[in-house]
Amino acid sequence: MASIKGIDISKWQGDITFSKVAKSTNFVIMKATEGVGYTDSKFSRNQQGLRNARVATGYYHFARPDLGNTAANEADWFIKTVGVLRKGELLALDYEVNYGNPVVWCKTFLDRVKTETGVKPLIYINLNTNNKYNWSTIVKGDYGLWLAYWDGNLTNKPKTDWPFIAIKQYGADTKVDGITGNVDGNVFFGDLTTLKKYGYQGNTTNPPVEPSPEPIEECAEQKAIIFSLEKAIETKNEKIEALETSLELCIEEKTAMKGELKASEDKYATLVIEKKTLANTNEDLVKELNELKSKSCVKQLIDKFFKWLHETIR
Repeated sequence: MASIKGIDISKWQGDITFSKVAKSTNFVIMKATEGVGYTDSKFSRNQQGLRNARVATGYYHFARPDLGNTAANEADWFIKTVGVLRKGELLALDYEVNYGNPVVWCKTFLDRVKTETGVKPLIYINLNTNNKYNWSTIVKGDYGLWLAYWDGNLTNKPKTDWPFIAIKQYGADTKVDGITGNVDGNVFFGDLTTLKKYGYQGNTTNPPVEPSPEPIEECAEQKAIIFSLEKAIETKNEKIEALETSLELCIEEKTAMKGELKASEDKYATLVIEKKTLANTNEDLVKELNELKSKSCVKQLIDKFFKWLHETIR
């Protein structure tokens, strides 16, 4: 059986170069929305650029029933954000959260999208989620399986509730020209014509598609200004770090000075006590000296008296 390789992208791949991607892969499925009210920040650019590059394109919605959202509300947000579909464009529900039994919620979402767009969306789940629940109602609804099974093998097809796997996500470390870093790798088990049959086939409820202008690329002058601003911000951040270091040193010095001041105050108090003690001791010594001096004078008088008495008697 024929197979073709593709990738899925979101804001995490940054600004991709669409012309290079178009030459490096057969199809791209991009993130459009999540929950209710959230749109991937690169969605508009990716949709516009990949359409203009004439790459087989699809859009996926990341389910958030854990936030209390109804399947219908999330489906409506997804449909509104994606807008008018072009022929062959795919739609998919990405279910990854662990929140109760997901089958009824997912079936409601898929049915809603099918009713509003005429497209039967794919459902993205991993093998563990497949094995944990009974997906028979969704299989009977003819919603194709996009299975996450990262074994790096483009031909291995694990057993699931579905009779066959439409797309298998085989890893997250694929390299593609036009994208910096790794990207999720996928394989569709069929040819490009068959892949597009999963997508939009034309519906009277959809108005004619208006051509989209090419994405505006940054000019050299704009890039130079951005570079200058980034360098200025980097320089200011370095100055801020230097000031923070200086402040830390000042705090350390202040703390040390406080310690030295405390030691000086303690030493001063000790010296004052020693001085007072010495002063008291000195007073005692002076008193004792005075007493001794007084006693010496009396002794001298007595000696003189006895000497006089002795001379008188003689």
